[in-house]
Amino acid sequence: MNCCKCVGQAMVQVTVNGIEVDQCPSCNGIWFDKQELPRLLREDPANLEALLGRKEHRDLNHIKGMCPVDGGELLQGRSGRNSEVTVDFCAQCQG
Repeated sequence: MNCCKCVGQAMVQVTVNGIEVDQCPSCNGIWFDKQELPRLLREDPANLEALLGRKEHRDLNHIKGMCPVDGGELLQGRSGRNSEVTVDFCAQCQG
């Protein structure tokens, strides 16, 4: 799977308590399939070490991404838990 923001950049799989997510080694963006994020939000934050501590590349927030699953245009919003976190999501596959 390629990053929806970094053209041609392959994402790597990161496993957290048996949940596999995809992360871009270039921009540190994370792709969550439909039920992965809700499952991770129930985890103890100490278990999320593999995903934490990476700098967000806010300069990529202006780029309209395309869904790496179905190719649709991603919508952009803010996290309901932390308004400083930008979230791109697919209305079709809900990734």
